[in-house]
Amino acid sequence: MSVRLLLVADEARHREEAAALRRFAVGLAAEGHRPALLLGVRSVDPHRREPRLGPVPVAEVPVEVPWWIRARAAEAVLVPLAESRLDHPDVVVALGRGARAMAAEIAESTEATLVVDARCKADLDGLGQDAGLVVAATAALRDLAARKVGEDHAVELPIPVPRRLDRIRRAPGLAIALGPVGDPATWSAMIDGLAGPGGPARGLAQLAIELSDRGRDGVVWSRARRSSLADRMTSFDRGDRLRDPLATADVVLVPDPGGPVRSLERQAVGEGGIVVAVEDPLRTDRRPDLDARILSRGEARRPAAWRAAVESAFEDAPSEASIQAAAGSLVSQVAPRWATLLETVVHGDATPIEDARAE
Repeated sequence: MSVRLLLVADEARHREEAAALRRFAVGLAAEGHRPALLLGVRSVDPHRREPRLGPVPVAEVPVEVPWWIRARAAEAVLVPLAESRLDHPDVVVALGRGARAMAAEIAESTEATLVVDARCKADLDGLGQDAGLVVAATAALRDLAARKVGEDHAVELPIPVPRRLDRIRRAPGLAIALGPVGDPATWSAMIDGLAGPGGPARGLAQLAIELSDRGRDGVVWSRARRSSLADRMTSFDRGDRLRDPLATADVVLVPDPGGPVRSLERQAVGEGGIVVAVEDPLRTDRRPDLDARILSRGEARRPAAWRAAVESAFEDAPSEASIQAAAGSLVSQVAPRWATLLETVVHGDATPIEDARAE
């Protein structure tokens, strides 16, 4: 049974996940549903006022707007979708905390069910019973969501990760550090550990660091540029643009806990990359049995701990355990489970939510 659904992404999710979201929407369309995708932007490109049609209508619109114009903004968002008969969705999915208010407004005005896609604790902050369903990226996030909205309104599903169609030859020795910088002290310890003493960490040939234009990111960059890493390091500010080469990384460094589950990380893991991260109780997708190296908060302040973990990860990469575990996150595996879930929510299908969670 077809479901009309509107996927509303905030600006941050748009920047990080545009490619993955488009693939996911197409995957839902292939399952017989009718999705439309609203990608949050700060201002509208005058050349892209109308949604781009095709298998999935896609529009770039401001979704993080003041509350006093939100109702009018929601109405304006729905008008161009009328041509595709998607202005009265059955389900509105909020992708990112910044999109939740607009998604809730649209859901209320169209009498649709609100679904919240939760990839970190911040996505659940302030969440109330207005959410018809929370789809959490990890088991621990699902448990946290269940305490807020009830056991019957929370489910765990992996985030959708696009499969790369063109195989890119692996670049042995590539590490990617996912930012932006949260705790400068932890980042500094990581940089010092990778840099020496004694030269760069064994196995490290190239380091790609995700940095923003914030001051603390610049401090970390300057520190790295003054180290022995200078001749084998580059920075990027938007991983979505570099998804294919970054997906070949042997090691994925995540110095800050509390960040969202990102398809870029999961895609690198799916290619055999090994995660080196600081402990985060909500990230139950990172486990030692999947070859992840998990540092305690105390170890994360010690350069030697980073160096040992990274060198060990390079020795074991690519990881077969990572590849096998990440297979369930491919869009081709996740979209059918979302489809079952949506049918259950909208049509009262007899399929229990628990069955949709099964691998």
